[in-house]
Amino acid sequence: MRDRARRPWIIGAIVIVAVLVIGGATAWAVSSSGNSGYRTTKVVRASIGVSQDVVGTIEPADAATVAFQVAGQVATVTATIGETVSAGQTLGTLDTTSLSEAVSSAQSSLASDEAQLTEDEDSQTTSAATTTTTTTTTTPSSSPSSSGGSGGSGAGGTSSISKDQATLVADQAQASKDQQQEGADLTEAEATCGLTSTTTPTSTPTTTSPTTSGGSACTTALDQVSTEQDAVATDQQVVATQENTLSKALTAEEASSGTSGTSGTSGTAGKGSTSSSSTSSSTGADNASSFSGSGGTGSSSPSDSAASIASAESAIDTAQANLVNAEQSLDDAQLTSPIAGTVVSVGITAGATVSADSTTDTIEIIGTKLYEATATLTSTQVTSVKVGDSADVQVDGLDNTITGTVTQVGPVQSSDNEYTYPVVVALPASDTGLFAGSTANVSIVTDQVNDVLAVPTSAVIPDGTRSYVLMLSDGQLTEKFVTVGVVGYTYAQVTSGLTEGDSVVLADYSEAVPSSNTTTVGGFGGGFGGGLGGTGGFGGGGVVRFGGGGAASLAG
Repeated sequence: MRDRARRPWIIGAIVIVAVLVIGGATAWAVSSSGNSGYRTTKVVRASIGVSQDVVGTIEPADAATVAFQVAGQVATVTATIGETVSAGQTLGTLDTTSLSEAVSSAQSSLASDEAQLTEDEDSQTTSAATTTTTTTTTTPSSSPSSSGGSGGSGAGGTSSISKDQATLVADQAQASKDQQQEGADLTEAEATCGLTSTTTPTSTPTTTSPTTSGGSACTTALDQVSTEQDAVATDQQVVATQENTLSKALTAEEASSGTSGTSGTSGTAGKGSTSSSSTSSSTGADNASSFSGSGGTGSSSPSDSAASIASAESAIDTAQANLVNAEQSLDDAQLTSPIAGTVVSVGITAGATVSADSTTDTIEIIGTKLYEATATLTSTQVTSVKVGDSADVQVDGLDNTITGTVTQVGPVQSSDNEYTYPVVVALPASDTGLFAGSTANVSIVTDQVNDVLAVPTSAVIPDGTRSYVLMLSDGQLTEKFVTVGVVGYTYAQVTSGLTEGDSVVLADYSEAVPSSNTTTVGGFGGGFGGGLGGTGGFGGGGVVRFGGGGAASLAG
């Protein structure tokens, strides 16, 4: 019983001795530093980087979702999931029976309208050739006389209308020529850029996905298409203006049609001389006077012929547009891949009826060469990230870190009154082993300086708009104001106030450790606190703690 009673005292004594030994060893370690209880470090040269860290996803840089651009019944589907396809390869086709019939019908309508225009133009020429005006003059007598009035006129108006018609025909011919040139340029641009066009020649070409092929040749070809489109638009405006001018001339001609194409009637002279549509005669005696009269033939008004020509030309324009649309629809009956890649989904089946540009009846292809990391930034992060920034990307399943480049920032996206900004980091084509959907930890370097004077970030103490470090001078602490540049997690750049090799204080072992319960903190403790921030500090047991995050961690 006595031995059992003494055993707890023995155990307690051993514990006390152990504590004293550990404390003595710690005190020796501190004093042996030669810094009278202060922990110091040297000013060094280092590279400092600041980054924004986000979590994203690996996605293929090239991807396309394609669908038939015209409605119809699916005849064949050749694409299969997992198949590797090339750009331009056929993925499926539609039944072209009705589409071919539409092309034939449009061709027939155009031929008919062109024949009608030729007939109307020939009629206009014949009408103008048969319109005559005869003027006769009688010999004046010595007797006083009254002069005769002039007859109706159809020639002046016809001449103006014919001129307007000729101008309109020329303008329409130029517009047609420019449209054909635009179509040729568009076809060439598609071949150069590897595009799949879904537009008519008079609209801006669009593709199912952006293309990165073609380089400067592609840009030049697209610029030429844009120039031709501008020319066509100008031509169409000129044609519209000229049609309006012709319409006004026809209206004016119709307004004066009461005297056009009928016999002119002269005024009276002496004893009632008269003038017919083709001749003028005087039946008076000695008192007949001189007069003249003119009149058109009894044929139909030239305005009728001009209106027919304008109508036929308008019908031709419509027929040409219908033919282009029908031919484009026939071409769209063949579905091709706009990129080289792997088929990942097929939502089209043979025999099914599909609508034009469906969002469900589609085939999806992803590129097999390039990948990118996509993530989102907050409104705070986006202010420091810009296109061209370097980024370190760590992908789940890979041991190495991939260096990429930021290629897109934004545009802003809103959801439930929260705003985020997409960011895209392009990855080198040389990196293999990447798979779509993998998680990626992205560290975007927003600021970087190399080989600069630096101190641990925890050694820099902010003081309002200034910052300072603590230095030892004859065993006394002194404040040294410094100018700080780039502040990283571990080091802060010092642009003035220090030189390489200077010693700055990191921690004072005699200071109490900042804590919500300082009475229970043992050991030496101590730390400045309030630094610029860093990766962490000494932890555990209250031995030593770097304020605001030091460069290392020591377990207590």
